[in-house]
Amino acid sequence: MTKLDDLRPVQNLPLMDLVSQAGFDVSDWEKFAGGARKAATNPKYCYEWVFVEGEQVIVNLWFEELKQDKDGIRSILNPLRHPTNQKGIRKVRARRMHDALMLCYACHIFPRVIILERSEKNVRSVGGKYLDNTVWTVSEFDRNTGEFILRRGHHDSAVGAIDPDVEQFFEGEVRHAYVKHRNRENALRRRKIEEFTAEHGRVFCEVPGCGFDFHATYGETGRNFAHLHHRTPLSEVLEAGVSNGTKDLEVVCPNCHAMIHRGGECRSKESLIQRKGNGDVH
Repeated sequence: MTKLDDLRPVQNLPLMDLVSQAGFDVSDWEKFAGGARKAATNPKYCYEWVFVEGEQVIVNLWFEELKQDKDGIRSILNPLRHPTNQKGIRKVRARRMHDALMLCYACHIFPRVIILERSEKNVRSVGGKYLDNTVWTVSEFDRNTGEFILRRGHHDSAVGAIDPDVEQFFEGEVRHAYVKHRNRENALRRRKIEEFTAEHGRVFCEVPGCGFDFHATYGETGRNFAHLHHRTPLSEVLEAGVSNGTKDLEVVCPNCHAMIHRGGECRSKESLIQRKGNGDVH
């Protein structure tokens, strides 16, 4: 397991270079008085806390605010409630960060993270920063407090379908990205369930040794319900810009889905339930 101190920045690259390294288009940075020579200092971008491009997200996190527990490394953020974010440009940036985190949480998008460390000489300035090679997960959101929990690595807690009610939380480019993602995922989900039902006659967990059937257990309430597991993590699909469609989806129950991803892993369904020599599950 990665130790917290291993994430301490040892370099201080320009934010523009790190955003570009994550695959984002930074050509617009040059559109200010300084031109290409001073593009990295464009105030429209160089002080931002989050970046959203299509369905990809970058979040800036302070190293000093990261914590480590038994499940790994995490960060707790509450942009809208933070005392210093109640007015001016900080209030605007806090709203952008909140919306971007909500997008990741609602659509199961794994953001890239730029880790920053404050300068020893001036805590208001940055002493180091770099782009983490590992994606993060917005694993929890408390609607009552506005608090988000981000965890390093894949921690998939996807629900059976995207909740349309969260659309009210989004504005601007984040709202557009959410609607686009929601429509595509829901269409993909419906097509997968239809294909699976046509082939098997019912919907059940594909994990060998499980086979849980929501309809058989819950009646009409459970008809056509299941989790869908992306064998290729969504972050990799979005980065590559291509998708295998329904071929990349597996029908699973919530318990198996949680175990597939427990500890930030992405286990195969075949290896999930261990069997004894006589074929019994143990």
